[in-house]
Amino acid sequence: MKKPIGFSLCILLSALSCRINAEGNRYQIELLVFEQGVQSTAVSRQTDSLIHWSTALTELSGIQQTDSKMLQDGASKLLQRPSYRLIMHNTWMQSVGPGGVILPMHIKSEDGRLDGFIQLRHNQPFELIVDFEEQSLQTDSMGKRFLYRINEKRSFNLNEIQYFDHPKIGAIVQVSQL
Repeated sequence: MKKPIGFSLCILLSALSCRINAEGNRYQIELLVFEQGVQSTAVSRQTDSLIHWSTALTELSGIQQTDSKMLQDGASKLLQRPSYRLIMHNTWMQSVGPGGVILPMHIKSEDGRLDGFIQLRHNQPFELIVDFEEQSLQTDSMGKRFLYRINEKRSFNLNEIQYFDHPKIGAIVQVSQL
């Protein structure tokens, strides 16, 4: 009689530990992208996209957004300045998939001028890859729009606020474990 109860208890504990582990691999990612209207001579004259696209992207438009925006107060203060314009502010949840993979999230603004991706890597330490470009309203002599690119990979700790900077655009990212 004791064997079936012990076996059942082992199965129950195993199922509970899998659930706890699965819940520990869900992350909330908050992304705030803004345009900086400051004058700068350090802006590149890139007109062709340099993004190295992944073959497997998750579309942000297909992911349920969350209302929890911890960066809202900071964003409000930043955007009170006339030299800044909000491009996008999104918060979503992503889970670690099979093999510990988190697919890159395709980032595209409503007006289509910002395009790229953001990817969380579930390493120790965590890594965040940001690679996106914004089309300028300015063009070269051939009529091609200039692109302003942020392309960076960095290690970070959960709940830290990460700032990615370019003379024309900026991004703030915060990743929290759920």
